Amino acid sequence: MYMDTPPENPSESDFKKVEKFLKDITDKKAPKVRKKPKVLSIKEKQRLGSAIASALSEYVDCFILLGFDVSGNSMVLINSNNNLESRALSDLIDDFITTGDNGIDVEDDEDDD
Repeated sequence: MYMDTPPENPSESDFKKVEKFLKDITDKKAPKVRKKPKVLSIKEKQRLGSAIASALSEYVDCFILLGFDVSGNSMVLINSNNNLESRALSDLIDDFITTGDNGIDVEDDEDDD
């Protein structure tokens, strides 16, 4: 699934699901894993993709999200507002693939005094 722009407005419950997921990540809690994955329709995937894009857009200007849905299908979500942002994302992916460095050091949060 590939989306340049969200196809429809997400519902309030979609926002709540995404916010809870993001809160779980920031609290370093793993989200609950369902034993039997629910198969989502294309419309449901698009609606949830819109909710994810809206939530992430509050924190970053542009992004690429690569992942898999609960059924194991690949999902690519790209959000950029102009050619400059698209090119910057492309360059970031190229740098990441060639060097493996994302430019963020999250392992050492304390000062080295």
